[in-house]
Amino acid sequence: MNKIKIIVAPNLKLPNLEVSSRIIEDSEYNTLLVNIYEEIEPQVKALSDGKITFKDFIDRISKIKFMIHPIGSWLYPIEPIIRSLEGIKRKRRIEVYCYKNLEYEKRLHEITTEISILIAKSKIFGKINVKEWKKKLMDRIILKDEALRVEANRIHIKADGISLCISNLSGYKLGEILSKMGDEVEVEEVMDEYYPTPLEELEMKIRDGRVGDKEVEEGVKKHLEYIEKYVLTSENIDQAYYRWLYDNYPQIRGKIDLNELNLLNKFKK
Repeated sequence: MNKIKIIVAPNLKLPNLEVSSRIIEDSEYNTLLVNIYEEIEPQVKALSDGKITFKDFIDRISKIKFMIHPIGSWLYPIEPIIRSLEGIKRKRRIEVYCYKNLEYEKRLHEITTEISILIAKSKIFGKINVKEWKKKLMDRIILKDEALRVEANRIHIKADGISLCISNLSGYKLGEILSKMGDEVEVEEVMDEYYPTPLEELEMKIRDGRVGDKEVEEGVKKHLEYIEKYVLTSENIDQAYYRWLYDNYPQIRGKIDLNELNLLNKFKK
């Protein structure tokens, strides 16, 4: 039976700094599974073997034509994880594998682009097409679940002994699938308590089938406000999220240092 610890973190740089520390400091695992495209596993292995530097890695993947996002935006949140892999196999005996499925990522990107068009329509015309929003979000939920089943199968095959698996917020769902496949799974979050963004919260409600048209409309309005008030006025996605968190959850303001929040300006997008 495979023993897999899944580390869950949102797609932000600050939490992934903690993930990178776990990768370096955890001495129990002998297989590392990272949420990076399978197609660039050769470059990831070369990096972890110490055959290439982080700069070499970026140069190589910059030349790959199938990358969905610009290298800068793709790299921004996961840079700490990738940096932690540099030469890691020279320090310890582990195997490193990538499990993200590129074809599903491309299809998810297409839906995300369509959602961006819905955002533009809602802002231009001042009206929210609830039926269209529900359909696109449900399409994305179904596709995410399909992708997780494919990725779980690769993880199940590659996992050996004690494995450390790096995941995003889908980690709990991923853990459920792996448990049903017979793996012994432990899921751990790097953030004590994560507050989902308006769109993430709306997706969860739609997934559970516990949302009416009025709630969808309100959820979309909150998402539009998040984009306009925080994303478009911030230097990066970390700053946008933590500014939104500070403004909307007074009970945790004591845990957020405003000076540190301003330092997020120095993070590149």
